[in-house]
Amino acid sequence: MRVLIRSFLAGILISIGCVIFLMCENKLIGSFLFSFGLFAILNMKLNLFTGKIGYLVLNLNREYVRDLLITLVGNFLGTLFVSVMIRFTRLNIMETVAAVTAVKLGDSYISMFILAIFCGMLMFLGVELFRSIESYVGKALGVIFIVMIFILSGFEHSIADMFYFNLARNLNVLLLLIIILGNTVGALLLSWLCEMAKDKNEKVTSTIL
Repeated sequence: MRVLIRSFLAGILISIGCVIFLMCENKLIGSFLFSFGLFAILNMKLNLFTGKIGYLVLNLNREYVRDLLITLVGNFLGTLFVSVMIRFTRLNIMETVAAVTAVKLGDSYISMFILAIFCGMLMFLGVELFRSIESYVGKALGVIFIVMIFILSGFEHSIADMFYFNLARNLNVLLLLIIILGNTVGALLLSWLCEMAKDKNEKVTSTIL
């Protein structure tokens, strides 16, 4: 239950970041403000699928896989909750989110998959930077730059897309699964390559997310 609650909260925080992004006409500012979601999740040690999946390389066991599945469900429920609540507010973002999701739905599956792979890589890198940088300011800058890069590059983040699709009421389950798979492949690939590049004497540390 604790994993589900932490995942639900993470879904809410990512959704709030999405709302901020949709409210901003300037994408640069929007992407900067969006980063608060991931930064808060890392600080609160909540469960975000795209932050945890890369560490399957170091935790290849039944319990971790179970927690990943629970995390994915909790993230989805968190995004669904916020999307439903936002519809009862005065926020004028429905046209914007419809346009955002139209681009995604109009894209090819292979394009979305590739874009999701790069986002998965960046998300793993963002968590690693947060873990490895000692300075609190450095941690913040690392997360901010990673988030801004993946948003401005047009890479696809599965949990953010859950919110966009839920808010616009045009959820394409197959497309969402492809994005999730892409994020998974990207995070696992970079995580595995990082492990292969490590000195054999380096200690293996556990994930904080």
